[in-house]
Amino acid sequence: MAEVIEKEKEKKPLWRRITGWIMTVVVVGMVGFFAAFMINGQINKDKHFGVNMFLGTATLVVQTDSMEPLYPVGSAIFVKNVEPSTIQVEDDVTFFYKTWGLVVTHRVSKIELAIDPADNVEKYFFTVHGINKDSQQCADTNGGERDCTDQTQYFSEDYLIGKVTGKSVAFGKVYGFFTTIWGLIFLLAIPAGYLITTSVIDIVKAAKMEDEEESKPAEAVAGMEGLSPEDIARLKEEMLNEIIEQKQKELLEKERKEDETHE
Repeated sequence: MAEVIEKEKEKKPLWRRITGWIMTVVVVGMVGFFAAFMINGQINKDKHFGVNMFLGTATLVVQTDSMEPLYPVGSAIFVKNVEPSTIQVEDDVTFFYKTWGLVVTHRVSKIELAIDPADNVEKYFFTVHGINKDSQQCADTNGGERDCTDQTQYFSEDYLIGKVTGKSVAFGKVYGFFTTIWGLIFLLAIPAGYLITTSVIDIVKAAKMEDEEESKPAEAVAGMEGLSPEDIARLKEEMLNEIIEQKQKELLEKERKEDETHE
């Protein structure tokens, strides 16, 4: 059975072998990446207030409308970990706002360098606000003020997570789906399904070839009816010699190819 399967593998077309290699690399790469991503998130979850900063960059999906129309709800923003001293007015930054207990992304309107009374150390302090002037999020409980630019937050560099360096609406939808458990299952199911399907096909073909190989001697014996015992014995010996000769040729050919490879 193993010999038949090996023959079937040798007969695979080049495109099938290349596709199989690619799918294998994709599966291993995805599993490795997500494993590293999750491990990194667990190790550094306390460093960035729960934000998974992978290789100095985080991808976040916008949940509220305070930064619309620039960052629509559901879009992805890319946040880079930077030094507080590099932040400038009009930059969009992501930070942890202790008053709300939430990670927020807003625009810087003012920067101060002052002594933090909590530890008597000089630090950068940032005043930020949203940019949406007709926001559902910024409306008060009575349906009043909806202008996010008039509602500011104030925090020190200790709560700065990073600076927004880019955005993508399409990637936000894709990223939002694939960061769910069902998205990860779907992502892994595509290459895994291909590998399983092709393996099943190869096994079925190999089994069929084995059945055909086993049926050949029976067919040969069936064609010997009416021959004398001496003729049957002679024909069997000739068939055996042909099989042995064929095997020897195959071994010699295999050794020749190996020698050419080594040279």
